[in-house]
Amino acid sequence: GNLVCVPANGSSLAPGASLSCTADHTVTQADIDAGHYLNTACVDDGEGGAAQACDDANVPATSNAHLTIVKDATEESFNSVGDVIHYSITASNDGNTTLSNVTVTDADAVNLVCVPANGSSLAPGASMDCTAEHTVTQADIDAGHYLNTACVSATDATATCDDADVPSDQKPHLTIVKDATEQSFSSVGDVIHYTITATNDGNTTLTNVNVTDPNAANLVCVPATPVSSLAPGASIECTADHTITQADIDA
Repeated sequence: GNLVCVPANGSSLAPGASLSCTADHTVTQADIDAGHYLNTACVDDGEGGAAQACDDANVPATSNAHLTIVKDATEESFNSVGDVIHYSITASNDGNTTLSNVTVTDADAVNLVCVPANGSSLAPGASMDCTAEHTVTQADIDAGHYLNTACVSATDATATCDDADVPSDQKPHLTIVKDATEQSFSSVGDVIHYTITATNDGNTTLTNVNVTDPNAANLVCVPATPVSSLAPGASIECTADHTITQADIDA
């Protein structure tokens, strides 16, 4: 555009004389994506007396193919198996070239949905918005957190990733209930029989769980104690007994 010549186009030109012109071109996205802008100028005498002559200028584009990704979790923590963590993911083309085959991946989440769809092209400044989710397992609670990473890639652009780490709200807790079968005793040698139930009523798997009863004998537990791993809701069932002494009756 804006071609201006001195002397003006259409003028006569003596041997050795020149026509000096200026012009310009405003760069488009297509020029950047092409990697260069090739432009050709030609001169002729309009009457066919001289052969047309042309020359071009090819200016390269400085390409900056670049992606960013931001991943956030809606929930700030979790505490139960079956809780669902919801993720929002925004992948953006913050470079200066149109990127093709833009794809977001999230290997440790499910139900990944992106707008525009994965595999689309993304112009500079445009974004792909995605959602995904993860259903909490007991292993996540026991680990104390759930770390999840999403990545975005495109043709001719370096892949980049971002993660969201959501902590678990751990509540380790035990209860124990002890009952005696006999309601009373009256003689030395009577035997009091006990049932003991120890339960993990917290939300974390507990290790090395041990039941003790120093003033009873024949303590037997199922599973045998110490229990290496007791899941939430699981129990240890024990029995024990005590043979009555005179001191017990006197007390």
